Amino acid sequence: MCTTIYGFRCPDSAGGGTKPSLEPQNFESMKPDPRIFDDLSRVAGGAMNVFSGLREQLLNDIRARFEDMASRMDLVPRDDFDRLEAQVKELQKQVAALSGKKPTATAAPKKAAPKKQEAKKPAKKTGKKK
Repeated sequence: MCTTIYGFRCPDSAGGGTKPSLEPQNFESMKPDPRIFDDLSRVAGGAMNVFSGLREQLLNDIRARFEDMASRMDLVPRDDFDRLEAQVKELQKQVAALSGKKPTATAAPKKAAPKKQEAKKPAKKTGKKK
């Protein structure tokens, strides 16, 4: 029985030798097949396509979940908010022009900050010592 290990072949045990000696095999058979690189490049290209598709699918799933969550929370899309904000500013200008007042910078008036309450000092004892 003859086996090949790392490019070396052991001689047949039928040859009468007690210790098998390792003799180098023909190294031209050890050259890599040039088609292996083509196969590897095809595998790598296929893996890139799979991961690209997986990435797109994950992004679409995340986007759908955020849109679903926003609709459940009854949120307004940003473009609608910007459009309505511009309309409110325009209406504020018109109202200010009709009433003869200067338009305000913000739609809602600012509230005054609450005043700090002073801590009460404990009352002094006036009783006499016994």
